[in-house]
Amino acid sequence: MYLAPIKKILKCPENISAWDVLVDNYECFLWDDKTPLDLQWNNIPKAKKLGKLNLHLIDDNSVEIRFNKQSIITRLLLSKQDYLHQMFALNNLINQTVEIYLCIDSIGSSNLGFAFGRKIDWEKFKVEFGEKAFIVRFMAIPADFNDFLESISEYEQRPDITFSQDYVNLTRHLPIYWKATGKNSWVNVEQDDGGLDQGKIVNLINAYIGTDNSSINYLLCFNDQEIVKVSGCPSIAEKLFLKVKESIEVKSSYKGFITSFNFTELFIYDSDFETVLIIVTTSKALLWRSGELLPIS
Repeated sequence: MYLAPIKKILKCPENISAWDVLVDNYECFLWDDKTPLDLQWNNIPKAKKLGKLNLHLIDDNSVEIRFNKQSIITRLLLSKQDYLHQMFALNNLINQTVEIYLCIDSIGSSNLGFAFGRKIDWEKFKVEFGEKAFIVRFMAIPADFNDFLESISEYEQRPDITFSQDYVNLTRHLPIYWKATGKNSWVNVEQDDGGLDQGKIVNLINAYIGTDNSSINYLLCFNDQEIVKVSGCPSIAEKLFLKVKESIEVKSSYKGFITSFNFTELFIYDSDFETVLIIVTTSKALLWRSGELLPIS
């Protein structure tokens, strides 16, 4: 249910980021990524029940947004702000019955997330959790588009918008859908006994993250919770990986073959989050660079 993740966000303690809730439930929200807004909306069953959304390109300068029997024409900005402009126009079109809010925990990440729901449901949330808890997590879209952009900019400059939790900072630099990336994109880094092949992993680090970066980081996690972080120079990647392996434990095996570990993801990334190598507990690896999936040869 699309309202359940909103409740989870509102239940988070004020000083804790709800970013992991957004990541784990990304298919319940709208995102300013490369996917057209109407395709996102209509692929969410609960959103489609509220009404079918259609974007119709009129000419090179304008697009018509149709929702049920309503429609509005908005100009194209021909910039990366076009998605925000369409979201702004859609909210103005439907906000008598359905409201869209910006998820504040997504500000500062690679993608902005938006929650939607019936106006009556939002009012219930405000009563149930209180106005203060609500405005910490969700920002209403202002009536003026420039005010909308300025509000986002003000949040980005707030000192508390950058959370210190390493997992949160790291995953903010990844596409929101990274957990659901297709199986064909993963490569095997498994030993014959099911363990991690240290040689393959170190070779990937040297080939794709390189030795010119000032620092390389290892972050071992279990279900979004950090187990250990190790940082150092890429030129000693093998020694650093040995430190990480000290924290990896085998949880189960069958006839000498390892079937599970104490971690769900191992992230290996450079100091500016430009390149991120992800290794999961099934001993498979995925590589991202500048937010794009990078094929591993």
